[in-house]
Amino acid sequence: MDNNQKNLADRFDSPWKDILDEFFEACLLLLFPEAHSKIDWEKPIRFLDKEFQQIIHDAPQGLQIVDKLVEVHLRTGEKTLVLIHIEVQAQRETKFEKRMFVYNYRIYDKYQLPVAGFAILADEHPSWRPHKFEYNILGCKMGIIFPSVKIIDFRDRWLELDKSSNPFAVVIMAHLKALETKKDRDNRFQWKLVLAKMLYKKGYCRDDIVALIRFIDGVMNLPEDLEQEFWKEILADEEVIKMPYVMSIERFALKRGYQQGIEEGRQEGRQEGRQEGRQEGRQEGRQEGRQIGYQEGLLKKTHEMIYSALKIRFGEVSDEIKELIIRVEAMEKLDVLHESAVMSRTLEEFREVLHSVSNPS
Repeated sequence: MDNNQKNLADRFDSPWKDILDEFFEACLLLLFPEAHSKIDWEKPIRFLDKEFQQIIHDAPQGLQIVDKLVEVHLRTGEKTLVLIHIEVQAQRETKFEKRMFVYNYRIYDKYQLPVAGFAILADEHPSWRPHKFEYNILGCKMGIIFPSVKIIDFRDRWLELDKSSNPFAVVIMAHLKALETKKDRDNRFQWKLVLAKMLYKKGYCRDDIVALIRFIDGVMNLPEDLEQEFWKEILADEEVIKMPYVMSIERFALKRGYQQGIEEGRQEGRQEGRQEGRQEGRQEGRQEGRQIGYQEGLLKKTHEMIYSALKIRFGEVSDEIKELIIRVEAMEKLDVLHESAVMSRTLEEFREVLHSVSNPS
């Protein structure tokens, strides 16, 4: 495998675990609508991840498998358990059906509650569609039949996904394009941009956008050079800059790899360490340089995002306003300023917020 293909190698399990925590209801609504309609979503749901791991302590290692056990209430008033089992490895898994059966009866044995198991098949094999496990012996029958959804079936429903307001539609779109582009770095780069920018046009809330960005980034890995270019384009997009919560994306981007400030800090740290001439000095210099570089890089980019938002809305920004913004270093205050830069009706209204932040009473 060459370096480019190696850099595109994807592990889907972690992004899927995180996204199900965020969009469990949206997942059922899109993929299993009949089951969704029978759950009382006005009542709280409870994720049982730790408890479930104790139940399946002997689960096979190395497989890209995602399991979610969730306690829900039905509209009839009954309490029940929902098991979401996602198979995301590249090849078919011969013991999938048996595992669904084993997990189901172990959950029932522990909680003495009815268990509904659902399978999401995220592989690329059209003919592999497990949906039941059963055996007959001496006149006795035992087994399970479970609903399953094949993600690649949504290839023919792309327009439906594109028009959907359900955020989980974006999850399916990203997974499809991750499969489609795993050997084509340039095509993946373009689709990753398209999907990320799409989020801002759909009007999702801040938390949804950040969660979806994380998922897209997690399943659509890029080589380092294109990863840097991806974040550069995202953070320079006018639609992104105008968002009140863009700094949440900015922070994620900095942590993910768009970290010019960190790199500069590393260089400074190395230089300081060399001047000391001792290994201890180099280590301390690197550590301090990384921390200083990260903070300065984040601060600089945050100031620039505020300038950009003001320029787009009101034209050139005066040196006086720039100077006042530069003096603000607390991130919670910069969040307030960026939201004001986007939402204020006039520059004077923004100026009032700026003065209140700069000179709190």
